[in-house]
Amino acid sequence: MEKVVITHRPASTDDLDQVANIEAKSIRPPWSKDSFAKELEKKHSHFWVLTDDETDSIVHGYVVFSFPAEQAHIQTIAIKHDSRGQGFAKQLLRAVISYVLRKKGESVVLEVRVSNTAALQLYQFLGFVISP
Repeated sequence: MEKVVITHRPASTDDLDQVANIEAKSIRPPWSKDSFAKELEKKHSHFWVLTDDETDSIVHGYVVFSFPAEQAHIQTIAIKHDSRGQGFAKQLLRAVISYVLRKKGESVVLEVRVSNTAALQLYQFLGFVISP
């Protein structure tokens, strides 16, 4: 069986229904579809989705981050429930970090609930530092 290649690309309006569905099942309180649509228009906002290279039809995850100057801020990130455990969040976060470094950014920050231990472990694995 051939492995499916999953990569990120900029989100489009065609992705909004799937993204809003993932968000609603992953994050409380969730962003609305309209909130995601507004991110597509913002100058310093980056909104990426993870899809398979072959069909580009299923959104497996997404990230929205702002990058107005030296510091990028991840605003929301989630992976589709049945796509979790495959390293997609790690892949997406590494892509954000790589992008920021290539653009001469100095840091990437995000907020996470203390109760989200899986996310905390991932962020620490990728070199994020927890600050009070």
